[in-house]
Amino acid sequence: MKDIKSILEIDKIIEEIGKYLKTSIGGILLENIKVFPSKEILNIEFSKLNEMFSIINNYKDIPLNGDLIVKEVLDKAKKGSYLDEIVLNKIKDEMFLTFEIIRFFKQVTIETPFLTKLVKKMVYVDSLYKSINSKISKENKVFDNATPRLKDIRYKLSFIDKEIHKQIIQLAEKYNTYLVNDSYVLRNGHFALAVNSSDKSKIDGVVHDLSDSGQTTFIEPTVIVNLENQKQILIIQEKDEVNKILKELTNECIKYEDTIFLNNKIIGQFDLLTAKVKYAINNNAVIPQISEKQEVYLIDARHPLIDPDKVVSNTFIMDEIHPMMLISGPNAGGKTIALKTVAMLSYLAKLGIPITCSPDSRIAYFKNIFVNIGDNQSIESNLSTFSAHISDLSVVIKYITSRDLVVIDELGSGTDPKEGDALSIAVVKFLLQKKCISMITSHFSLLKKYGLSNPKIINASFLFNQELLEPTFKMLLGVSGKSFGFLIARKFGLPYEIINEAKKIYKKNYLSETDIKIESIEKKEQELIRREESLKEEENKISSLESELKTKEKLLNEKEEKLKAKKIEEFDDLIDSKIDEINNIYDEFLEDKQNKIKETEEKLNSLSLKEKKDENFAVGDYVYVKSLNEKGKITRIKGNKITFNDESGFTLTTTKDYCEKIDEPVEKLTSTRNIDKELSSLKPLSQSLNLVGYHLDEGISALDQYLDSCVLRKYKEVRIIHGYGSGQLRNAIHNYLKKSSYVSSFKLGDESNGGSGSTIVYLK
Repeated sequence: MKDIKSILEIDKIIEEIGKYLKTSIGGILLENIKVFPSKEILNIEFSKLNEMFSIINNYKDIPLNGDLIVKEVLDKAKKGSYLDEIVLNKIKDEMFLTFEIIRFFKQVTIETPFLTKLVKKMVYVDSLYKSINSKISKENKVFDNATPRLKDIRYKLSFIDKEIHKQIIQLAEKYNTYLVNDSYVLRNGHFALAVNSSDKSKIDGVVHDLSDSGQTTFIEPTVIVNLENQKQILIIQEKDEVNKILKELTNECIKYEDTIFLNNKIIGQFDLLTAKVKYAINNNAVIPQISEKQEVYLIDARHPLIDPDKVVSNTFIMDEIHPMMLISGPNAGGKTIALKTVAMLSYLAKLGIPITCSPDSRIAYFKNIFVNIGDNQSIESNLSTFSAHISDLSVVIKYITSRDLVVIDELGSGTDPKEGDALSIAVVKFLLQKKCISMITSHFSLLKKYGLSNPKIINASFLFNQELLEPTFKMLLGVSGKSFGFLIARKFGLPYEIINEAKKIYKKNYLSETDIKIESIEKKEQELIRREESLKEEENKISSLESELKTKEKLLNEKEEKLKAKKIEEFDDLIDSKIDEINNIYDEFLEDKQNKIKETEEKLNSLSLKEKKDENFAVGDYVYVKSLNEKGKITRIKGNKITFNDESGFTLTTTKDYCEKIDEPVEKLTSTRNIDKELSSLKPLSQSLNLVGYHLDEGISALDQYLDSCVLRKYKEVRIIHGYGSGQLRNAIHNYLKKSSYVSSFKLGDESNGGSGSTIVYLK
């Protein structure tokens, strides 16, 4: 029997999670991931994951990095070797990382009891950090002043290097007349003089090389040889002293072995938890509820390895009352994927990995998950498809219990159809007696009849589009389905005469009156379900349209109120200006009563609250209304009233007195804007906005756009995440909310919704 992880392609999910890891120890933990041994321990893991979700949603990621695997390096050190500079620096860096993680969680105000428990086990050893940091540089080299002796040795090495350069230059000048080149050369790692071979006896030293022609001899002068010998002694002393320092630091690390190992392990756990959460976020996966009962309740479940834009989600429901699901339908219609989806999600849940389904889904902790899927024919073992299938099935049956999940694809296939049909019913009866949760796919007619007659079995089928001759991959619960072999054969080009002849043979030999009646009932049942699905879709559309209409009505009412307020404000300004004119006229009148009486009468008579206009307006003209700062095209004239459509598509009414005729705009005003269509195209919007990391002006701009969108969608309560920091972003947000006409009230979040790092906003 194949390994279940191989059949379900679990390794591909693990590989996907691995992309989010930041540490080597996290990779080791993921590589060795195993199912959790009990429901209780699994629930603890899911609690940690939920807490990590909250951490990532409300704060920046936990600080994580490093490629240190402590157990490997310390095991070698304890055998007598010592840690080199690179490994010691890794231990130092991870010790500092421990300090950063502890500090990070001190700033977290939301409740994270399980993660906090892990953090409390971590220990920052300041003395070890300082010891390594004071002796080894970031470039992985022991500092000169790590010990007085090392400092002295390296000083002497520096001095002797300078002396070697000084001497070789002087010797090159001294023996210049014998040299092929004007200066010294480096030959086989030694400073040498390139001497004419005929003059080599003139220079005392060691011959290191000859030119190809033999005319040049490379000689290291004796003075340089002596200096190099002294240097080599110093290099050996330096190495001994460095090794001594590394040995002392290694012993100090071994002294804190348990602490370093535990810190490393917890860092790996944090890394793996974070990677699981990132995987869940990027794949719309959720942490399932682990049910107390034996059941599968997966709503809108989808296979996590199929393209999210192409995968079709389905619902799977089985429990102690209905422990078995029998799935039928066309080949390549989705039956095997359905089995793999349920088995895979069940297994991933046992591994503590989020699964791709609706958040209100729940699933039992199955003791064992048995999977019999695919063609296991073995040439080497001389087993046929049927033999291999039955061989695997016999293993399942031998060990099965009521706490297991059993998944079998094409039960009884690969042999005589009648024998296979009978055998499949016998196996189904056995599984029902064992009271395990099971899923089975089959084309057998007798088995489908048995499924329809047994109340413990949930029948399901995959819809087939008979017009397009292709599967829909959508599963229906409560009905059995046809294999549609004739239709599929037609799609792939089999001649009509062969298909028609096959139908006659099938009807004559295999269809009884009972079969025909059952087939008719199934057709009607599937049609009813299809109509029900269609009605649900229409109901959802109507509900959506109703919501959009209400939003539109609210927008129009708000627009009307704003226009009314603007009109009143403009009218008040006009009255104030006329009162000022009257006061000015009266003052002039008092100054010269006799001469001003007639002039005063004329001015008073000229006063009006209306602006005089001489233009004649007609439907189709374009006008500008200064008091409203709106342009539009006239659609109706009734008496002194004018109705026009503004640039936004809204219909407005005013009087001729406030209208000014203008030329038709180059870009015509949009009077036929389809607001219904715009509202219906609104995309789903989260009820939470994360502004952490934004500058003040960017954050307020994003908040303004977000609240506009929320009002369009009739949201009543949203959450704004601003974090903690200096408080400047939070204060700016609160000042903006106080002035916003959309906002009814707001308050800081509590422990249940993000703490004081977020603000809950109630919209009007």
